[in-house]
Amino acid sequence: MKTVKSALALQTALLTLCALCASGVNAATNTANITFTWNPGNAITNGDTSAMGGDGIWNYTAQWWNTTDGNIAIGNASNSPIRLLPANQNLVFGNTLSTVGYFGSTTAHASLPDRDTLIAPEGLGSILNFNGDGGVIYRQFAAYFAEGSNDNIITHTLNFAQGAWTITNNPGIGSTRTFSTRAETTGGNAAFVFHVGSGASLNLFSSGYNATLTNPIGIQTAFNISGSNAIAFDGPGSITLGNNVYVRNESVNSRVAATNGVTLNFSTGSFLSGAMTGLTSAAQQLGTAALDPFFGTAVPANGGSPVTLVYRTRLAVLSGSTVNINGGSLYLGYRGSATSGSVAGYGLLIGDPSGSGAVNLSSGNLSAIGDPRSTSAANAGISFSAASGSLGGSFIQTGGSLYVSNFRADTSVPTALLTFNGGSVIVSTETTPNGSQTAPTDEQLQSRLDSFISGFAGNATNHVALGSAGLNLDTSALDTSRTNGVVTISSALRDLSGQAGTLSLNGPNTLKLTAVNTFTGAVHVNDTATFLNTGSLAAPTFVAASATLAGNGSFGDITFDGATGTLLATPGLTAANVTFGFTLNITLDVSGGLSGAALTFASLNASGSTVHLTLANANDPELAGGILLQVLGSTNLSSNNFNLTGTALNWSFQNGVLALQAIPEPATTALLLALLALAALFWVHTKTTKGITKSPNL
Repeated sequence: MKTVKSALALQTALLTLCALCASGVNAATNTANITFTWNPGNAITNGDTSAMGGDGIWNYTAQWWNTTDGNIAIGNASNSPIRLLPANQNLVFGNTLSTVGYFGSTTAHASLPDRDTLIAPEGLGSILNFNGDGGVIYRQFAAYFAEGSNDNIITHTLNFAQGAWTITNNPGIGSTRTFSTRAETTGGNAAFVFHVGSGASLNLFSSGYNATLTNPIGIQTAFNISGSNAIAFDGPGSITLGNNVYVRNESVNSRVAATNGVTLNFSTGSFLSGAMTGLTSAAQQLGTAALDPFFGTAVPANGGSPVTLVYRTRLAVLSGSTVNINGGSLYLGYRGSATSGSVAGYGLLIGDPSGSGAVNLSSGNLSAIGDPRSTSAANAGISFSAASGSLGGSFIQTGGSLYVSNFRADTSVPTALLTFNGGSVIVSTETTPNGSQTAPTDEQLQSRLDSFISGFAGNATNHVALGSAGLNLDTSALDTSRTNGVVTISSALRDLSGQAGTLSLNGPNTLKLTAVNTFTGAVHVNDTATFLNTGSLAAPTFVAASATLAGNGSFGDITFDGATGTLLATPGLTAANVTFGFTLNITLDVSGGLSGAALTFASLNASGSTVHLTLANANDPELAGGILLQVLGSTNLSSNNFNLTGTALNWSFQNGVLALQAIPEPATTALLLALLALAALFWVHTKTTKGITKSPNL
C-alpha cells in the first residue's frame, strides 16, 4: 500500500510540475496554483496526497479542495480562486476573464501532458485531480468554471486517473448540479475535458429522494471555437452517463468528442444536445420530463407547454474510442456560424486521421442531420470521412430509433463498416435550425436524399451489411413538398457474416436500390411504400397488397401478397419465380421502345386469373412484333388470363411469350387487298353464272 501511495503522490506531483513548467509562471506566485485535488475531510498528511479521494459531498464549501498552498478558503473578490455566489450558493472556480487567480487562470498553463490538442494549444485553464481508488461524490449545487476570451482559450480538466468513481446527487437535497462555464456572462471560450485513466471508470447519474429531471446532473459549455472540442470525454477508461444526466454544448461552431480510446455510454435517461430555447426558467433549462429527439420539442421539467426548439450539436468519435447508446437520446447535427452560406458539417463523425471510432446503437434515440448545402462526405448525418486520411470505423445498430439524413463514406477509408441488425431508421429531409444561415434549396435537399447511403467501397472492411433483424426503413418523415420522396441507396448491401440479411420498407414513399446487392434474407415492402430496384437483388421480395414494386433491375423471387399486386416497370426487368393472388396490375413504360423481352420471369403462377398489362407511352409502329413478357419456365396462365391496354396492336400469349403482332409491310398489304378483291370478284362472278338459265336456241 505504501508503494501505491508513493506512486500516486509522485503522479500528482508530476502533473502539478508539468502544469507549472509549461506555464512559465513562478511556483511561488498565486497564479501558478491551478491544480486542485479532491480532498474530502482534509485527508492530507505531511504532504502525502495519495490518501486524498474517496467519498464526499461536493457542496458550496471549499474544504475538500487542496492545492500546493494547502487547503484554500472561499472568497468573494473577483480574483479569488474559488468564489461563492451568495444568491444561489453556487461555486465559481477561477475568475472570468481575469489575469489573476487559481482555478481557470487565463495566464497559466493547466492541461494534462499530451492533452493540449484536445481543446487548444494554449492549454490555459485548470485541473481537478481525483486520486485514490475511487469513491462516490455527492454533488450539491452548481459548479461554475471560469470563462475565456477569443484570445485566451481555457480548458478545465477533471482527471480520474484510476479507480471506480461515481458522481450523483446529494440524497435529500433538491438542487441543480451542473458543471458549467455559464457563470456570469453569456458564455466564453472555456471547455471541459473529462479524462478517465486506463482501467478507471466514471459513472454519472441522478438518484435519491427525487430522481426526476428536476434534479439533473449537467455538463454545459458554450465553447465557440470552430472545429474544436467544447467537451471531450477522454480515455482510455470508461464513462457512463446515466439517468437524468444531460450534456449540452451551447456553442455554434464546436463539437463534443470521445477521444483517446474512451468508452462512452449513454444509458437510459441521458441526453446530449445543443442549446435549448423557448424555456421560461432556469429549472426548465436544466432538464426535460419528456423529449422528442427527432423533431426538437420537449416538455419542460416543471410542466408547461412543449419547448419550441432544441438545437443540435456535433459528436466526433475519434482515436480508438467507442460510444454505446443504450437508452440515451442524442440530438446531433450541424449548427454553423451566422456567416451567410457557411457549411457546418456532419451530425456524427466516426474516425479521423488520429484513429478509428465505433458507435453502437442498441436502444434509445439517435438523431443525426448533415448539412445539405454540401455533397461532401464531411457533411453527412453520419460520416466516416470528414478529412483526408480519415481512418473511419464502425456504426452498428441492433435496436433503438435512428433519425438520419444520410450516411457517407469514401472508398479510400480503410475501415467503414455500417451494420443494420434491428431497430428503426427514419429518413429525414430536415434542415438544422439557424435562421441566420443561408437556407438550403430544394435541389440541395434532393441531392442529399439521392445519396442516402453512398461512398462505401463494398470490400471486406468498407461495406454495408444487414443482419437477420435487418434494416427497417421508414420514409414517412420526408418532406415531399421539397423533394420527390425517393430515397436512394447506391452502396451495395450484403449479409452480415453468418446471417441472412433483411430489408423492410415502411411509409408512403420510395426506396431505390442501384447497386449489386447480395444479401439473401428478404425484402418486405409494407404500407403504401414503393420499392424501386434498378440494380440487382438476390433476396426474395414480398410486396404487401397496398405497396408497389418498381424498376428495371434484377430481382430474386417476387411474391405479391394479398388479392392484388402492383408492378411499375420499364423494359429490362428480370425476376425468378413470380407469384400473385388474384390480380396483378402491371404498368410498363415503353417510351424507350423494346429491345428483347421487356419482362423476363423464370416462372409465373397465380391463384387467380387476371394480369392487367398497361403500356404507357406506347408508339405502336415501333413496338409491333415486340415481346412484352417472357416466362422461361412454368406458368398456369393462358391468353385468357391477360388483359392488354395502351396499344391498338393485336397480341398473343403462346408458350409463355406475350408478344405484339407485327404490322404487315405496305406492299404486302396492297397485294393481300388485291388478292382479296379478285377472290371477291370471282365469288360474285360464280354466283352470277350459276343463276343464268341458258336458251336451247343459243
